[in-house]
Amino acid sequence: MEAQVSGTDASLEATTPHVAREDVPPAGAATSPGAWWAPWLVAPAALLLYLLGSAIGSVLALVLLATVLRRLIPGYYDMGLNLYTLRFALGIPAVLTLFIALSTACTIGVVLLAARASGRPWRERLGLMPGRIPASEVPLLVLASLGTLCIGWLLAMALQHAGLLPPIGRSRQQFGEALLMASPATKVAFVLSAGLLAGLSEELLCRGWMQRALMARWRPAASISVASVTFALLHGDLAYDVLVLPSAFFLGYLAWRADSIRPTIACHAVVNALVLTSLAVFGLRHVVFMQRVFEPGTGGQAPPARVALALAVPLIVSVALVWTASRRVERHARAVGA
Repeated sequence: MEAQVSGTDASLEATTPHVAREDVPPAGAATSPGAWWAPWLVAPAALLLYLLGSAIGSVLALVLLATVLRRLIPGYYDMGLNLYTLRFALGIPAVLTLFIALSTACTIGVVLLAARASGRPWRERLGLMPGRIPASEVPLLVLASLGTLCIGWLLAMALQHAGLLPPIGRSRQQFGEALLMASPATKVAFVLSAGLLAGLSEELLCRGWMQRALMARWRPAASISVASVTFALLHGDLAYDVLVLPSAFFLGYLAWRADSIRPTIACHAVVNALVLTSLAVFGLRHVVFMQRVFEPGTGGQAPPARVALALAVPLIVSVALVWTASRRVERHARAVGA
């Protein structure tokens, strides 16, 4: 009788089809021998995708801009669109909004095509499947993301005060002043393109396409670090790179523990929209306020008590938000055995 049962079990096991899992391979586990060099190509490939999408979008924006200028300015082709006139045009919020919208849209398209060419379902490849974190946690995660941005801002200001970091580029400051004077329609379009659309494209590229590819072969810490530094470098300004680096690490950690970039897209888009809305409404008053905090006193240096208070209060609040959000994320991740 026992032999008959065991024979039946063996036959069932032999005839049961094996369903292959399509999960992301464990961090640090190589998927094929002899491919140790493959992860080192991920960051250059991500930069190439970003540059390709940006180049296509910029060409489309230039064609559209030239078409508009041809209709508005008689003899436009006699003037030409050289680097000087292009730089001047990019200082106009409406023109820069056009370039950002088309560049980010094309970058999204390029990343989606790359994901579809990977041989895996593109939603799974980019981490767009439902994750481990419920939607009810998103408000806290957004606050924590704002906290990491505040930490980066304080770090950048402290390094600038110590003479270790140059200030944010003058072109960004000039654009902030120009945006403050722009029309309401331009401000809304800029927030939608540079905030929501850019946040989506950067998450798809850095946390979706790049970090998940690295996680297939490297440990989480290394994967998150490379993807976060690459994300920061995409912003093209050293002071701004330092400012966004803590946010990059937090979003990378969140994408890893959630096993999805849906929460990071929500956090990134909302934070971008809030920051850019503040810039469009209030301008650079927050930068001026922090510069006054570090202004020298009667002794030639900023009063230590004033500097410490200005740094400590927002830093403590930000760290508390990040710590609380991280504990909630860990609780949900461990609840599903991650």
